[in-house]
Amino acid sequence: MKKTNVIVSAFGQIPKAYIKKLNILLAGLSAFVLGSIIFYNPTPLYDIITEKSVEGFGLTWPAIRFFIEPFYAFSYYMQTLERTFYGYAIASWLAWLLIFSFGSSMLKKEPLKKAFVKALVFFLCFITLAVGILLLRIPGARLWAPEGKSIICIHSHTASSHDGIITPRTALRYFRAHGYDSFFITEHNHTEGFLRFPESARFDRVFPGMQMSARDGVSVLILSGTEFNGDKFRHMYLREIVARAHEYGMLAIMPHYWKWGHFSLEQLKDLGIDGFEVYNNGYRNISQERRRNLIEFCKNNDLMMFAVTDYHGWGFVTDAWTVVEGQARGGKLFDVLKSRPQTWLVTNRGEQSASLIRFVFEPLAFLYYYLKEAPPKHVISFVLGIALLYLLSLFGFARKFVYVLPLVFSVGFAGLSIKYYFLWTGFRQTNCVILDTVVPVLFGLSLFWFLAWYFAYRKKI
Repeated sequence: MKKTNVIVSAFGQIPKAYIKKLNILLAGLSAFVLGSIIFYNPTPLYDIITEKSVEGFGLTWPAIRFFIEPFYAFSYYMQTLERTFYGYAIASWLAWLLIFSFGSSMLKKEPLKKAFVKALVFFLCFITLAVGILLLRIPGARLWAPEGKSIICIHSHTASSHDGIITPRTALRYFRAHGYDSFFITEHNHTEGFLRFPESARFDRVFPGMQMSARDGVSVLILSGTEFNGDKFRHMYLREIVARAHEYGMLAIMPHYWKWGHFSLEQLKDLGIDGFEVYNNGYRNISQERRRNLIEFCKNNDLMMFAVTDYHGWGFVTDAWTVVEGQARGGKLFDVLKSRPQTWLVTNRGEQSASLIRFVFEPLAFLYYYLKEAPPKHVISFVLGIALLYLLSLFGFARKFVYVLPLVFSVGFAGLSIKYYFLWTGFRQTNCVILDTVVPVLFGLSLFWFLAWYFAYRKKI
């Protein structure tokens, strides 16, 4: 009997090769769902200080998440990585992409040149995805607090800082989207950023502060209830900065203490520090034991504790909030803090491994933590999204866009590079990261995608 390469079904004739690929898709998605059933053990909202679950608080995710879950899951993972993990994590992802591209080419007996081109495309797509995640404004979860409590942040930046990339209005949108009632803007070594906020927001949603560098090699947060001149704190040692802050009736808080290691906790207490960050969205890599010791020290010495965003504009999420007893809106935030209110540091983030084995298998670590925390409806959305993308690729729909998408990406990144250049012109006296890093990266991606489109178009012709 003559063999055929098609199977007759209710949908017509389907090539056997497609059936094989569909079986692979079904097996992969089934394994994914099974992994969710096995590993699902979400971390409830809890207070970092007491390590106990909190009552009356709630999280809501943006509606758009359900419709873009594969992208959202990876985006949230990238934005909640510890800052010092990025180099290891990206290296691991790129290594596995290379293994996958060359491995698949060998199985298909493709020439080495084609395997190299495929690896280059994977690399370019990954970098494009990572940059897109950092610059797109897709919000994370919003925290809701019980009546009579306020959600605040004492550490944030805009493009007025040398390493910030957002305008004051974007900062206001960020804090509003994540449930914050009010926050301090703490630019590096000056207070000009506060004056750029709309007048209606000043001393209502946003309050003046500063992250001042000391001659000791550390920095300290200065929080105030009134406008002040940051120049009065320049070229001082930490002891002098803290003393002057107290002289003016301000608060001095130690940011990401575990990053510095220049002073002991006792030394900082003796210098007059009013409190510590015990959780920082940018510097999450502090061991559970060390955090507990820091919290215990603060309790024993009546020092304030905070969980902060340290937001600079990279990404658009947070996973920890400082909640205080009292009303912090309407010009009352600083007065509330001066009263040393009852405080909760609320998060839903469980402890994550920082071992070498984790970074060797980083893509698997991403899947594990996702399956552990993601609610079932989002896992279903993830599965449907991956299935849809796979089917579009399988039946040739993706090929119709292969010559268009590179040009779209090129034009998009060119537009972003122009946007950020003009953003920088408004902050050129204090900002350097936009012109030195953001614009060149965006322009480079625009050029690479244009070349990809050009050569793909020539091949088509």
